[in-house]
Amino acid sequence: MKGRKDFYERTFNERFWRRVEPQNGGKCRNWLGTCGSHGYGMVSRNGKNVRTHRVAYELVFGEFNVAFDVLHKCDNPLCCNPEHLYLGTDVENQRDAAQRGGHKAKMGEQHPMARLNSSDIINIRNSFHKKGVFQHVLAKQYGVTKTQISRIVHNRVWKSVGGQTSPPLKRLDQKVRIQIRLLRQQGITQSKMAKMFGVTQSAISRIVRHV
Repeated sequence: MKGRKDFYERTFNERFWRRVEPQNGGKCRNWLGTCGSHGYGMVSRNGKNVRTHRVAYELVFGEFNVAFDVLHKCDNPLCCNPEHLYLGTDVENQRDAAQRGGHKAKMGEQHPMARLNSSDIINIRNSFHKKGVFQHVLAKQYGVTKTQISRIVHNRVWKSVGGQTSPPLKRLDQKVRIQIRLLRQQGITQSKMAKMFGVTQSAISRIVRHV
């Protein structure tokens, strides 16, 4: 049983760090997986959903008293860089937040580590949903990861910013999808089919590519 547990911990450790941005000269290493509504990264461990910065701290420094919080020096809830994490109490957490200007971490373009602004977010969403630009193309264009682009276009982050975000694929059944592919083979443009079926151009693009 101990051997199985050790194996699980090793494989979990490897999977976890693959979903964290690589080391980059002491800067934030953001979580690239699932996020909660509170802005923190979340991961399943031993059947429980836990915040990723707590897991990162434990994987590097070992187990700690659950009475303590894992706090961020960088005020970035997605950061899993062990160098940016430290143990503290809830009172210390609230005190530090107040000293930084509030109980909530700065989000969006107000965050000191932000690479994008509101205008970028709107352009990214409209490019993906209305023009059918691929996520990996947008990631390269804006200097971020494909995972971050996916979060943006599906409204998992930057929720207060505008732009097209509604996922359209669930409206179309299999027969309609087949029809769309046949029309594309006949030379009908994706933009025209988007208007015909009342969905975004990116939805048509994904159907044509069998995504």
